[in-house]
Amino acid sequence: APRVAPVRPDHAAARFLDDTPPLIDALHSALAAGNLDAARAVAHQLGEGARRLGADQLTALLHEIELLSPRDDAGAAALATAIDGAIARVRESLRREVA
Repeated sequence: APRVAPVRPDHAAARFLDDTPPLIDALHSALAAGNLDAARAVAHQLGEGARRLGADQLTALLHEIELLSPRDDAGAAALATAIDGAIARVRESLRREVA
Protein backbone atom coordinates (compact mmCIF):
# COMPACT_ATOMS: atom_id res chain seq x y z
CA ALA A 1 0.00 0.00 0.00
CA PRO A 2 1.29 3.50 -0.73
CA ARG A 3 2.54 5.42 2.25
CA VAL A 4 1.08 8.80 2.93
CA ALA A 5 3.26 11.40 4.58
CA PRO A 6 1.71 12.69 7.80
CA VAL A 7 0.47 16.26 7.79
CA ARG A 8 2.79 18.51 9.76
CA PRO A 9 0.96 19.90 12.80
CA ASP A 10 1.84 23.51 11.94
CA HIS A 11 0.55 23.02 8.40
CA ALA A 12 -2.69 21.43 9.66
CA ALA A 13 -3.18 24.29 12.10
CA ALA A 14 -2.58 26.97 9.47
CA ARG A 15 -4.92 25.22 7.06
CA PHE A 16 -7.64 24.95 9.71
CA LEU A 17 -7.27 28.66 10.52
CA ASP A 18 -7.58 29.55 6.83
CA ASP A 19 -10.38 27.15 5.97
CA THR A 20 -12.78 27.51 8.90
CA PRO A 21 -14.29 31.01 8.44
CA PRO A 22 -16.07 30.28 5.14
CA LEU A 23 -17.10 26.84 6.37
CA ILE A 24 -18.60 28.29 9.55
CA ASP A 25 -20.49 30.83 7.44
CA ALA A 26 -21.75 27.99 5.24
CA LEU A 27 -22.81 25.99 8.31
CA HIS A 28 -24.77 28.94 9.73
CA SER A 29 -26.38 29.66 6.36
CA ALA A 30 -27.42 26.03 5.91
CA LEU A 31 -28.86 25.84 9.42
CA ALA A 32 -30.70 29.16 9.02
CA ALA A 33 -32.21 27.93 5.75
CA GLY A 34 -33.20 24.63 7.34
CA ASN A 35 -30.95 22.76 4.89
CA LEU A 36 -29.75 19.96 7.14
CA ASP A 37 -28.19 18.03 4.26
CA ALA A 38 -25.88 20.96 3.54
CA ALA A 39 -25.27 21.53 7.27
CA ARG A 40 -24.32 17.88 7.73
CA ALA A 41 -21.89 18.03 4.79
CA VAL A 42 -20.18 21.15 6.14
CA ALA A 43 -20.10 19.74 9.68
CA HIS A 44 -18.46 16.60 8.35
CA GLN A 45 -15.83 18.63 6.50
CA LEU A 46 -15.11 20.76 9.57
CA GLY A 47 -15.05 17.64 11.73
CA GLU A 48 -12.30 16.06 9.67
CA GLY A 49 -10.03 19.04 10.30
CA ALA A 50 -10.95 19.16 13.98
CA ARG A 51 -10.20 15.45 14.37
CA ARG A 52 -6.76 15.84 12.77
CA LEU A 53 -5.97 18.56 15.29
CA GLY A 54 -7.24 16.58 18.28
CA ALA A 55 -10.03 19.10 18.99
CA ASP A 56 -12.25 16.49 20.62
CA GLN A 57 -14.99 18.78 21.96
CA LEU A 58 -15.39 20.48 18.59
CA THR A 59 -15.36 17.13 16.79
CA ALA A 60 -18.14 15.84 19.06
CA LEU A 61 -20.28 18.95 18.52
CA LEU A 62 -19.88 18.73 14.76
CA HIS A 63 -20.83 15.07 14.88
CA GLU A 64 -24.04 16.04 16.70
CA ILE A 65 -24.96 18.26 13.73
CA GLU A 66 -24.59 15.23 11.49
CA LEU A 67 -27.09 13.34 13.69
CA LEU A 68 -29.73 16.09 13.99
CA SER A 69 -33.35 15.37 13.29
CA PRO A 70 -34.85 17.49 10.49
CA ARG A 71 -37.37 18.98 12.94
CA ASP A 72 -34.87 19.92 15.65
CA ASP A 73 -34.47 23.65 14.95
CA ALA A 74 -33.83 24.48 18.62
CA GLY A 75 -31.16 21.79 18.82
CA ALA A 76 -29.53 23.09 15.66
CA ALA A 77 -29.45 26.65 17.02
CA ALA A 78 -27.98 25.50 20.34
CA LEU A 79 -25.36 23.40 18.57
CA ALA A 80 -24.43 26.28 16.27
CA THR A 81 -23.80 28.48 19.32
CA ALA A 82 -21.75 25.77 21.05
CA ILE A 83 -19.76 25.15 17.86
CA ASP A 84 -18.99 28.87 17.52
CA GLY A 85 -17.55 28.89 21.04
CA ALA A 86 -15.55 25.70 20.51
CA ILE A 87 -14.15 26.93 17.20
CA ALA A 88 -13.17 30.25 18.75
CA ARG A 89 -11.23 28.40 21.47
CA VAL A 90 -9.53 26.06 18.98
CA ARG A 91 -8.63 28.92 16.64
CA GLU A 92 -7.16 30.96 19.51
CA SER A 93 -5.09 28.00 20.68
CA LEU A 94 -3.86 27.34 17.14
CA ARG A 95 -2.94 31.00 16.59
CA ARG A 96 -0.70 30.81 19.66
CA GLU A 97 0.93 27.60 18.35
CA VAL A 98 1.49 28.93 14.83
CA ALA A 99 2.77 32.33 15.97
